[in-house]
Amino acid sequence: MTEAVKHLGLCYMPDPSSQAISTIGGNVAENSGGVHCLKYGVTSNHVVGLEAVLPSGDVVHLGGDFVGGADREFDLTGAVIGSEGLLAIITEITVRLVPQPLTARILSLGFRSVEDASKCVGAIIGRGIVPAGLEFIDRKVIDAVSSMLGEVHSREVEAILLRELDGSKTEVDTLVAEVEAIAKANGLAETRISKTEEERAQIWQGRKLAFGAMGKIARDIYVTKRSIGGPVLADAAMDMSGLAGIDFYEPEELVIKVRAGTPVATVRDVLAEKKQHLAFEPPAYAAFFGNASANDTMGGIVACNLAGPRRILAGAPRDAVLGVEGVNGRGESFKGGGRTVKNVTGYDMPKLMTGSFGILAALTSVTLKVQPAPPREITLLVAGLGDAKAIALLADLLNVPAAPPRTLAGLMCRRRRCGWKASRSR
Repeated sequence: MTEAVKHLGLCYMPDPSSQAISTIGGNVAENSGGVHCLKYGVTSNHVVGLEAVLPSGDVVHLGGDFVGGADREFDLTGAVIGSEGLLAIITEITVRLVPQPLTARILSLGFRSVEDASKCVGAIIGRGIVPAGLEFIDRKVIDAVSSMLGEVHSREVEAILLRELDGSKTEVDTLVAEVEAIAKANGLAETRISKTEEERAQIWQGRKLAFGAMGKIARDIYVTKRSIGGPVLADAAMDMSGLAGIDFYEPEELVIKVRAGTPVATVRDVLAEKKQHLAFEPPAYAAFFGNASANDTMGGIVACNLAGPRRILAGAPRDAVLGVEGVNGRGESFKGGGRTVKNVTGYDMPKLMTGSFGILAALTSVTLKVQPAPPREITLLVAGLGDAKAIALLADLLNVPAAPPRTLAGLMCRRRRCGWKASRSR
């Protein structure tokens, strides 16, 4: 798919290690992750609609033809993705394309211990740098892959971190220098930085061949699955406002777990102290319903899948929810998902629960992925455009690869070539 749209300056961002031999249908059935999942998400974050055949033989269409096309419906698309063909046979897929990054470079960072490599991960994310790709290889895998690629690594190296950075050339060059400096402060023993696309592809081969290379170490490899199950339909309504509080917050891991009744403002303030935020920008609707003093809660935001104007690029709550806990209609407690970004095993219950308006279950807590907050934001407002020109301008802005706008709402502009006077606000 990426090759088919490459001439348009677009790409399909998920790139699982098996992409050389796998199909898009297989990737959707397995909800494959890939090296870019930390920044861009897994397969389910890029699929907007499906056509599938049920065991009854009925053909169904799930989701929509664009981002947000199936809002206010159960996220059955998210439930089918990763179900391995057990719920339905997928026959057609509608995906979201994004502009190709202008520049991408990868750093292969070798460390003397697994502990040093782990500390470096936290240090880099703690500085607000989210790599486009992030992978870890230990010594056993290094030896297996090196023999296949004919590479030689220092015997001092016990672990390698692969970190890809993308964006404009100036941005990437600056981040490469910053990441390298952080790595040196955390026990760096060996460095290799790509300068060309060929070198970048070669370095990534060290990770993408890892699974196959394990056959040189062990004849049999087992990949386990968690027990699979889900809640039944529930139609009870409960007041969850008393169930409030933050169970844990790990800034360096970009993860927070909150109880359903926790006010959005509380979470926003806690994240701001660490210069982080919820990228989907939860809206505050209480005032619109005549109760400005009411607290919008995290459980309500997730149950309704409510996102602000950043959704076009930052996604919605469904793209940030990693795990859920709740109570089903029979009073049974259950858990779904986890606390890691690349959690693609089993049915994606968190996505099915997100946006279900409490009909399927009463959520008691949610685990969310957070992001570093941008250090500075500028909004340019353009007035005087008709509907047709405004829509054309918004579509044009989405194809700015160097710095696509984080928010598109109303008549917002990132470039002056439209010929209209722009007013600036912070």
